[in-house]
Amino acid sequence: MSDWTPTEMDRTRRLMSWVVLIVLAGIAAIAVSIACGKKTETPSGSPAASVPAPTASPAVAGIEETPAFRETAAPGEAPYAAVQQPFDCAVDDRGRLWVLDSANGRVRVFDDKGGYLGGWGGNLEKGEYSFRGPEGIAISGDSVYIADTWAGGVRAFSRKGEPLGRAAGLYGPRGIAAGAGAVWVTDTGNGRLMAYDAQLKTSRVIGKPGTGGGEFNGPVGIAIGPSGTLFVGDSGNARVQVLDKDGRFVRSWNLPWLKTSWQAHVAVDSRGTVYVSYPDGASVLAFDNAGAQRKAWTADDSGAKLVRPVGVAVDGKAGVLYVMDTGSHRVRRIALSGATAR
Repeated sequence: MSDWTPTEMDRTRRLMSWVVLIVLAGIAAIAVSIACGKKTETPSGSPAASVPAPTASPAVAGIEETPAFRETAAPGEAPYAAVQQPFDCAVDDRGRLWVLDSANGRVRVFDDKGGYLGGWGGNLEKGEYSFRGPEGIAISGDSVYIADTWAGGVRAFSRKGEPLGRAAGLYGPRGIAAGAGAVWVTDTGNGRLMAYDAQLKTSRVIGKPGTGGGEFNGPVGIAIGPSGTLFVGDSGNARVQVLDKDGRFVRSWNLPWLKTSWQAHVAVDSRGTVYVSYPDGASVLAFDNAGAQRKAWTADDSGAKLVRPVGVAVDGKAGVLYVMDTGSHRVRRIALSGATAR
């Protein structure tokens, strides 16, 4: 489900609502028939005949996990084994990798070797710790921010999993970045950015739908550079836009493939190198902050080919680029030069 556009999501929600109503009506009819000792038949021309069956999903439904953590990983577990659809990720100041398991609506935390340390989440329609198809995660200080895509909002938690706040009213938000007391979200379906304070209590709109500088068409990936500069994957306009720390347009560079590979996410390291995932091209590309391509990766350190990379994050102290390869359902590691001591 996380591969669909906001328009597709809206259509699917309506279809799923029909399916739920039909199933409930069928259950009620069966119950009445059993009680009356009558044979139940499905009437011809019922809505069920015109509503397509929902696509099978690997998601674990009906479960909400409360926050649970441990300091060290259990021995004998395979690295990054506790995720099913890694979609986006973030690295905290302890070098831990926070992974968004989108299909299951869960947050998963790993040590620097891939050992599982805990998390929380679920796929319930409502719940204190549940999400609906989340696609973006960011960390700033002690706060973890989630772009809760199918729920049309943003959620804030402490790194212990304590709920801190939420904002609603967005249309398929997919990317999120946080730093210097601000939270930036790509409001994908509305063709704009939203800027919040750290508590998600105040907000302002950045940009509007369009093709000009500071205007957007389906923005997805977003990252904050070392000077507070914003880099936004403006997918529908096939470009990366660069904004200053206040959200004012600075420049842009064209990436023609963004228009069809619109799920691309963005990360920036402390040197200003910009990493952009290329899902349909099975690769991750590195650019300088002026938009000149410097490098490309099509495989991880083990030599395994990338299949559909989406989320990316850099651990500058360890010199590692993490890639969420949704196509292979795996977390990938790529060694970078210039690691510094933690």
